[in-house]
Amino acid sequence: MCAVNDKVYTCGIDDSVKQIDVASKAYIGADTKLGSQPRGMDIKNDIIVVGCMKEVSTLLITLDNLVSVFFVRGKLDSGPLQSIT
Repeated sequence: MCAVNDKVYTCGIDDSVKQIDVASKAYIGADTKLGSQPRGMDIKNDIIVVGCMKEVSTLLITLDNLVSVFFVRGKLDSGPLQSIT
């Protein structure tokens, strides 16, 4: 879970990233499906990076929704994840 300005972004066991508007306390926009279960996420500017079991997903935050930019699939390095902030 990460907060940016007036929105909170979550990733969970339903294999998706969701946006929550803090003021209305409601989900906004459509869920963005991931290729496998997420393990962690970070945000910098308008980019969300989600480390998943089978890939690393990168999402772009737009005014209306989240847009999937690319996936990196295959065997991931077993080293620690680095924060992009």
